[in-house]
Amino acid sequence: MHLAFVPYGMREHVEKLLRQMECQKFNMPMHNDKGETRFLLGLECQVRQLPFGIYDFVFPKEYLDLVLATITRGCHDDYLPDKIKIMHMEFSLLPLLQKLTHTHDYPKDFSTEKVLPWIRDFVNVFVIGIKEDGEIVGTAKADDGWTHEAI
Repeated sequence: MHLAFVPYGMREHVEKLLRQMECQKFNMPMHNDKGETRFLLGLECQVRQLPFGIYDFVFPKEYLDLVLATITRGCHDDYLPDKIKIMHMEFSLLPLLQKLTHTHDYPKDFSTEKVLPWIRDFVNVFVIGIKEDGEIVGTAKADDGWTHEAI
């Protein structure tokens, strides 16, 4: 799962948040043909930098509610304008950014019961959208024959 977002705030605090996101580890569930599930692969999340100050957070899709609850906690979406004007033409900014990052809207009805302990002082986050990955059958020793998300 990919989450495209734009962080803004004091530079050192934004960098601290990005480092905390990179250090986050999740167990990625795998399943086989018999319907068994196991959480053997520990996955270290990634933060990728895209053009125009956009970042891409990569994590297992099973933790979408947890990540969205953490990243949108206390945020307000007034950082980016709704529309921009270029040469007397008006463009809606969010669909343009979603097209640029190949994402779509994130679900608004996610659970907010649990959050991750990321320090977000002096940082606000504008969430652009999410993108889902496909699934693959593993061939390595740890995941041979098990199906999991292709991150």
